[in-house]
Amino acid sequence: MSTVILFVAATVILVIGSIATFYLLRHNTDFPISLESFNTDDLKHGITYAGDLEGNPVFIQFHEKVDGRYGHQGDDIPPSLRLWLPSIIDADFRITRENKGDKAAKKLGISQELQTGDEAFDQLAYIHTHSPSLMENFLFNPENRAIITHLFEQGFTRLSHNGKALEVESRPFSTGNFSQPTFIRSNLEKLLKLSRNLASTAPGREGGGLFVWKSFRLLMILLAWLILFAGLGLMFYSINVYMPLDSWDFFKTSFPFSLALTFFYLSLAFIVLKKRSSAHRDLGHIGLVSMLGFPPLVFGMALFANGQLDNSSVEEHNMPVLYKNIRHSKNSTTYIVTVKSWRPMHETESLQVEKETYQSLEPKRDRLKISTARGYLDYEWLINVSPQILSENTNLSSPSNHSSGPGTFLQH
Repeated sequence: MSTVILFVAATVILVIGSIATFYLLRHNTDFPISLESFNTDDLKHGITYAGDLEGNPVFIQFHEKVDGRYGHQGDDIPPSLRLWLPSIIDADFRITRENKGDKAAKKLGISQELQTGDEAFDQLAYIHTHSPSLMENFLFNPENRAIITHLFEQGFTRLSHNGKALEVESRPFSTGNFSQPTFIRSNLEKLLKLSRNLASTAPGREGGGLFVWKSFRLLMILLAWLILFAGLGLMFYSINVYMPLDSWDFFKTSFPFSLALTFFYLSLAFIVLKKRSSAHRDLGHIGLVSMLGFPPLVFGMALFANGQLDNSSVEEHNMPVLYKNIRHSKNSTTYIVTVKSWRPMHETESLQVEKETYQSLEPKRDRLKISTARGYLDYEWLINVSPQILSENTNLSSPSNHSSGPGTFLQH
């Protein structure tokens, strides 16, 4: 017992030490600079530059273009420039350039964005926020709107605050377009001015409704991911344990039910999330995950119920092996044995078997003893496969001592 305790303690100390070392090294990678002489020509990939502006720490980080994994231009990560400074304020927002998707979501009534009354600014910027009262007070000030407009005109594409820092980012960013020595410092000065104005803005009372809405939003997103992982796990488990003979037909039967559940879940998410600035993006996220999650979940539940709740008697079929073949893929090899079918309207049944079983069988000589059950939902499923190896002097009905366990049917 003492050895186990020591091992656990040593592991915990090692993990904590590794995390502490990582943060210390990360902190020490900040490269001190003087903003008076620093410009975009001095930027190096991946380095965080730390400077001082009017007694306030400021940070700069540049990333070069990263080629996509598959060599396609669409997979490339464009170069970016980030400027940020500490700002401990109870604020949560992201301001980007308004695109066609944002405009469409507002017209359809899915999203409701804060409008400042400044037509030019409202057409330029889209405000994502969970703090509408704070942002209304902040953007009511024309100076703040003018600074944000200036940052966008300088090539920046996003202004954001996460409660700890105020940050502006340019993506894609080209150092050649902003080689003037004052570019970094002048925009950090604008960012510092925004930070001070934000700190002096008296936040309005958001009310308990905002907390409830945030909680429901997080719940809807987490539940969608839970449905996806649970569905995949249940489906793979049920396929291995209660494999139906007609899996594709079974899936097609279950699919309309998954569509109905997906529609219901998205309708519920729409009711919860509508009239918020980020509603269309949240609904897109939830919609994609739920559309991937509900089909395997419903199919897995149907497979599980069809086998687990089945009280029918086991049916045994002693069928001759017609032929066999091997299917190769990049990472695996599949061994297929085809037998004559015992079911009406079916000529053959193809089963995936183990390598040893495959090698032991001789087509047109050996037989397979196949055990199935009718299924609770009337989809016959496979219980067991036993190869019957026959010699020239052996009767066709005599089984061998080999057993392959449950196989997998491949529909013909």
